Amino acid sequence: MKLVLLATIDSLSPIYGGGALRVLKVAEKFKERGYQVIFAAPSDKKRLNNVRAYSIPAPTKKSALLSTMIFNIRLCLKIISILGKIDIFFVHNTTAAIAIFFMTRIFRRRFIMDVTDLHTEYLLCRKRNFMEKFLTPFLIFGEYLIIKSADHIIAVSYAMKKHLVSHRCPEEKISVVYDGAEVIRFPQKKEKGANFGIIHFGRMDLQHGVVTFVKAIPFILQEFPATKFYFVGEGTEFGRVKQLIKNLHINSSCVITGYKPYQEATKYLQKVSIGVISRPDILANHLVVTVKLFEYWAATLAVVSSHLKSIGEIAKDRYDILFFQPGNFKDLAEKILLLLQKPDLLKRLQQNGQETVKKFDWNFLASQIVEVSVKNG
Repeated sequence: MKLVLLATIDSLSPIYGGGALRVLKVAEKFKERGYQVIFAAPSDKKRLNNVRAYSIPAPTKKSALLSTMIFNIRLCLKIISILGKIDIFFVHNTTAAIAIFFMTRIFRRRFIMDVTDLHTEYLLCRKRNFMEKFLTPFLIFGEYLIIKSADHIIAVSYAMKKHLVSHRCPEEKISVVYDGAEVIRFPQKKEKGANFGIIHFGRMDLQHGVVTFVKAIPFILQEFPATKFYFVGEGTEFGRVKQLIKNLHINSSCVITGYKPYQEATKYLQKVSIGVISRPDILANHLVVTVKLFEYWAATLAVVSSHLKSIGEIAKDRYDILFFQPGNFKDLAEKILLLLQKPDLLKRLQQNGQETVKKFDWNFLASQIVEVSVKNG
């Protein structure tokens, strides 16, 4: 029986981070194909779905570079004793692949690189100290080197694939499999008042552009003062978001939950009818397909999103989504107001989104990922 190791920096238990569900579902499908599976990832349990988990503390956001290196050193130490038994390394994003890059080169093991984010590209959108500015070109070079070294690459979008090819990744060894959602697990029933509930669901880091959403709220409240806004999640911008809400005197219209376990967090989707994706216009955001898009659709929400390339591959404006100009909070407010003013349009986007997401159910997508991995691993 062949052994597959799946590695990620996203916590598998409790579920935290966009890659966690992707990795867990892929593990299920590997098991169905008769493979033995083990995890190397953050987890508060030693076994997940009857799969052994080598638990490694997740990197922190405050010292991302150092803690990512420490994560990879710990990963190496955890699995070194079983290295000779592993047939395929399946790694979700390069932050979990640094040690594996060296191990697979030295011990000649098959290496599948699952790329849903280019983490070093996000460095370019935030303030950096002198040392970070100095290291950034080397970090970017290293990330692409790791990706190119893989025996096969699974990219999250065609925009991502095109970008990787432009960085000399061989096109023939890149497959595209989108992110998705466990469609049947999302609540369909809405609570009273949900038609005037709007949500940002998930992390609040700089690349998520949550401040743009907050700035749009006063314009919406001028016409619909009973509207309720939910912010479910945490991140490096959490404090800034809370302070801006206070400065704009909109506290009474906003619910800020902070971190909630995944199953508890999804319950807030019953309180709303509109989900917002407000990512800014930066390269990294044009390459990703955020998981929250599929979660919004699965929970019967109308989606208002920044117009980004990867999302544009799978969503159609005014059919299952409303696009706004990235970073333009007035345009975002206008699009949300349009949905509140036109219940028929709101309902149509919700219904069409529910149909679209059926093509992005994890059971189907994870099977695709495993098929590609087995074929090329």
